[in-house]
Amino acid sequence: METIRVLIVDDDEMVREGLRAMLEVSGPPLAVVGVAEDGDQALAMAQDEVPQVVLMDLRMPGMDGIATTRAFMARMPDCRILVLTTFNEDDLIFGALEAGARGYLLKGIRREELVQAIQAVAHGSILISPPIAQRFLSQRAGQNQANEAHRLLSQRELEILQLLVQGLSNNSIAKQLFLSEGTVKNHISRIYERLGVGDRVQAIIFAREHGLVKEN
Repeated sequence: METIRVLIVDDDEMVREGLRAMLEVSGPPLAVVGVAEDGDQALAMAQDEVPQVVLMDLRMPGMDGIATTRAFMARMPDCRILVLTTFNEDDLIFGALEAGARGYLLKGIRREELVQAIQAVAHGSILISPPIAQRFLSQRAGQNQANEAHRLLSQRELEILQLLVQGLSNNSIAKQLFLSEGTVKNHISRIYERLGVGDRVQAIIFAREHGLVKEN
């Protein structure tokens, strides 16, 4: 059976050594080829040790886990990044997955589960729990919807949407943009239609949730 070369990256020495001991006890087919305390050290070590799987912490001083994952994918695209962290926050999860991580596990996982996860990722599997996968896909869908909305709305309609979010009335928007109130109403109707919303409140919620406007 082929030995899987594993690099451990974590800024906590006790965690690093604990993971090393846990995996070394497991024996073949895993071999810990190094431990690193930050992203820069991990990248330097990987050049010599050529790991197949990297157990990656996310919050580290200097280059964090997301930036390090992105750097690994640029320099060693065949390396598999398996995030192992205490954080279950959407921005960190999605950032790591977008950067190229193939799995996301929380610390405290049992040794047998960790070994199985490393083996699975090394052989091409993607390990993301169903709830996290659903949240990730929903976020991507929201981004796509927002991008589509940006393409559908004219620059003038985006300006008017921004003023709607700021709470301006149709009359105030018309005065600020030097338009007639009727023209503003027509623009707003088209905004509703293109965003698939039915009123001002829904348009404002959509705009905020999808990043279509700048918040003051």
